[in-house]
Amino acid sequence: MKRENPRPRRSAHFKTRKRRGSYLGVTGKYPSPQNHHCLFFEGFRERDLMVLLAFDDTVERIEDHAIKIEYKERGRLRTYTPDLFVTFKAARHRLALLIEVKMADELRRTGRTYATRFRAARAYCRSHGMQFRVITERSLPRPMVRNLRFLLPYRREEPQPALDADFLTAASQGPKSLKWYMETLTAKGYGASEVVFAAWRLSARQQLRLDLHSLLSMDTTMEAAPWTVTI
Repeated sequence: MKRENPRPRRSAHFKTRKRRGSYLGVTGKYPSPQNHHCLFFEGFRERDLMVLLAFDDTVERIEDHAIKIEYKERGRLRTYTPDLFVTFKAARHRLALLIEVKMADELRRTGRTYATRFRAARAYCRSHGMQFRVITERSLPRPMVRNLRFLLPYRREEPQPALDADFLTAASQGPKSLKWYMETLTAKGYGASEVVFAAWRLSARQQLRLDLHSLLSMDTTMEAAPWTVTI
């Protein structure tokens, strides 16, 4: 008798809802520092939220489309899968968060169509000790998101101990412009491009605090101080 191969187990990253590409919307994958793998997004606002969460030091883990909620609408059984499921570090004492991302204009025009599923999500979260939030672009300020997207790749760059130490020592004097740091540190023998690269790397690693609500430039001021972004 021929023996059948056992059915393979699902990957740990197999999602509850099938991922859907779209010719009309924007879909893709975004690297998650907390997860060490990519998250799938459907729309720019989902991607922008993933960027903010990458810089939230209270976050433990993020999963996309991970929880399926069953509910009834007009007598029919339906399912709803929110966009993101976020858990936080135990020391922060924050409830896990189930998130749906929508455009504010879409909610204003067609919000009634989501009412039943949102009620089901809130009931599910109450029964599981979680929170449910609907986030729109109003919670994702464009200048800050754009700057964080620029900084995120620098988090993966290797430290330069000598330059980093000199940069942070100079930055401990208080807020100074990037142009000032370049002039000060090139006088110590570092290359101008090295200094600028170090500025973005240290900022991305959240060791240099800077104004994220304005366009980053040589006039951007920064100082040695930790920072985070909390949704």
